[in-house]
Amino acid sequence: MILREGLLKGTVGIAFGMCGAFFVARVLAGLLFGVSVDDTAVFIATPVVLEFVIAIAVFVPAQMAACLNPVRALRVE
Repeated sequence: MILREGLLKGTVGIAFGMCGAFFVARVLAGLLFGVSVDDTAVFIATPVVLEFVIAIAVFVPAQMAACLNPVRALRVE
């Protein structure tokens, strides 16, 4: 459950960020010299790397939550 929620939020964030980056790159291409809009390697590699980082960042808390005894956690609260 924790992995699914974290990866879903990360994927939605990456999707919005990539859409925004695509439009900002188009604006910057007209303003700056040497900025290319069709740099597909960056637009493919960035989400892959970010999704890998998100998976690692979500896995650690999910592993800790899986090892926790639910009865003991409820007693603490």
